[in-house]
Amino acid sequence: LMMNHRQTHLTVLLTCLLGGSIAAFVPPPPPVSNHGTIDRGLAAGNFFDEIGKIFNGSGNNDPEDEGKKTSNNILDAEILRGGAIDENTFRLFEIPAKSMKPGGLRLFLSLHLMGQQNTPNKGSWKALQMEDGAAIDMVFHDESGSLAIRFFDDKIAVDRLGKAPSLQYLIQESVILQGFLDELSAICFEGDVEEGNRLLVMDEPGDWIERARATTSFS
Repeated sequence: LMMNHRQTHLTVLLTCLLGGSIAAFVPPPPPVSNHGTIDRGLAAGNFFDEIGKIFNGSGNNDPEDEGKKTSNNILDAEILRGGAIDENTFRLFEIPAKSMKPGGLRLFLSLHLMGQQNTPNKGSWKALQMEDGAAIDMVFHDESGSLAIRFFDDKIAVDRLGKAPSLQYLIQESVILQGFLDELSAICFEGDVEEGNRLLVMDEPGDWIERARATTSFS
């Protein structure tokens, strides 16, 4: 019933933000499978994409936006297996996308990361969304390091920020990222959902999540 709880909480939040009824904006409840459980993949593909469109415009890539992207040494980095971008930024992994619905995907993952702020203890993390919506930052309480989840037209990139992250940060970073990858896996593979309805479809060979797990396992 996790999707029901998320939809209820988001509906309350949107009501407060918009100052009135949002019935016209909120899509129907997520579909239920023949077994009586929420079809998580389809629910994410419909509900979160529709809500994401309210805050981000279109839920799909807009050809008219091509050529308008900001260029810098971080956002244009093509590092698939992890590597240093500069002295403060390390690219942990990338998830290349065949297609994605950026508005809904950002919203879904933002809600997940917000729910991880008290892992393992209250106040362990602080989730921050950048003003342009292109990144979500997770700042650790000791401020020795943070995670930056960046959204592009053709990939999701995850960076570690900080010159000398603490041992405790590295341990908890692994926990956060494994949960994050679980969410991505659910979005990509759970439920009987047509490819065009998913928030994220990975590019070939389609094993990017498992590759990312290998780079984030703390030992």
